[in-house]
Amino acid sequence: MSNRLYEGLKVSVPLVATSISNNNVTGAYVPMARCRRLIAILSNGAAAFEKTVKLELLQATSAAGADAEAISGATATCTANTLVKAVTITLTSASNTDTVTVNGVVYTKAASGNAPLFVNSAGLIAILNLREGMVATANSEVITLKAKDGYSLTVVGGDVAAVVVATLESIVTVEIDEGQLKAGFTHIAPKVTSTGAGYATVAFIQEMKALPVSQGNIAAHYPA
Repeated sequence: MSNRLYEGLKVSVPLVATSISNNNVTGAYVPMARCRRLIAILSNGAAAFEKTVKLELLQATSAAGADAEAISGATATCTANTLVKAVTITLTSASNTDTVTVNGVVYTKAASGNAPLFVNSAGLIAILNLREGMVATANSEVITLKAKDGYSLTVVGGDVAAVVVATLESIVTVEIDEGQLKAGFTHIAPKVTSTGAGYATVAFIQEMKALPVSQGNIAAHYPA
């Protein structure tokens, strides 16, 4: 009899859609009993140029967070507009010769010409939608650029005042295994630190060790 997916994985959301503005927030502590490995996934909302969001995992000896301390090496940081999932590119103040770089390719605003030159947002969208892994739309001179599944975006305006790039969504992950917790530490929680303003959600996916085989366990997990 094969195991069902819910027997091997446990999903929780220790930090739910929380507003963070140049501050940090710690989520709920989750028990690590029977957990072999864990991945923490941070979904962060809007972030302005050069702002950062950092995900850390804390360990504690109780669900209340007693003796809390950071888990060594369990941290990751995302900088706005770098390896993110979605951005806006505002061209309202852009002039000819202003540039925007998308995943390493430089595009230049011009009075006329073909790619990598563009005249307006419609022209830039037409060029970007020919590239693999991204989808561009526009509302007037504001372009929304989204990465497809499995892809990310790094976008830089040559003149940050003329070509304004802002992050709409980024994802940060941290993975640990049971051996990274100190002896006696039984719970972990996410800590999110943001240098800007936005909303953050953190989910945990835990890979669980199998329960001892018993008639009771079988009946609970395989109801008639």
